[in-house]
Amino acid sequence: MTRLSTGPFGEIATYLPGRRNVPGIRLTPSELHVHVVIEATAAIREVAERVHEAVDLATSDPGRRGPGARTVVVHVDDLDVPTGRAARGTDGVRAVDELEEGD
Repeated sequence: MTRLSTGPFGEIATYLPGRRNVPGIRLTPSELHVHVVIEATAAIREVAERVHEAVDLATSDPGRRGPGARTVVVHVDDLDVPTGRAARGTDGVRAVDELEEGD
């Protein structure tokens, strides 16, 4: 994972007491949504599963299993494309600057 995503207008965040906010995380009574941006060459499903497992482990509370427990939902909002000549990935992803050079 590269970073958490706040969405196109910065609307994805959870506001906590004391004027703290957690960008990229949205809580509902039954779900915890994690919005991420990952590297374009990463295996999306594997990264999402690792994020899901890490968040589930970090937020697990044995008293909240079953009814009333929050479900972890991972959203891959965007992909970061590396720049420069070394940006060619296994999927043929090329950086924007290479394309502009007439490659």
